[in-house]
Amino acid sequence: MKRNLPLAINLNTEKARSELLIAPLLFELKFLHPDRVSLFSGIEFTVDISAGLSGRCDYIFSQNPQQLALTAPICVLVEAKSENIVAVIPQCLAEMVAAQQFNATEGQPEQPIYGVVTTGVLWRFMVLNGLKATVDDVEYPIQLPRKIFGVLSWMILNSVNE
Repeated sequence: MKRNLPLAINLNTEKARSELLIAPLLFELKFLHPDRVSLFSGIEFTVDISAGLSGRCDYIFSQNPQQLALTAPICVLVEAKSENIVAVIPQCLAEMVAAQQFNATEGQPEQPIYGVVTTGVLWRFMVLNGLKATVDDVEYPIQLPRKIFGVLSWMILNSVNE
């Protein structure tokens, strides 16, 4: 992060922040736990077209180490969008609802679905329990990478086994 942050901030594009800040952090989490999680980037995620639950996701984590196909349970969805972090919360919530339905269709018991919205520089966490969504009041800056990594790790590794 120390090496990538100045370049990402100076380039100041969504693509640079995604490639230099978000992806390396998520890849590190995947590489530290190859036997527990899979990470997908930019895949089509169609759950219910009639309900508008279809589209391409930025990143999806699954608690299945098989990397060949997306399988339940899906634990975390990460949205890397514009610099307006609040504006992408509804999109991330829609993806969390889609993940909830996907998990149910795959026979997984109901569990919290976690989501993240990020600009790469700021990170905000969410949880969907049944019909109730909670959005963290705090925006965590990338200058606290251990905090962000810790929250992401907990969400991904422990959410299904609660």
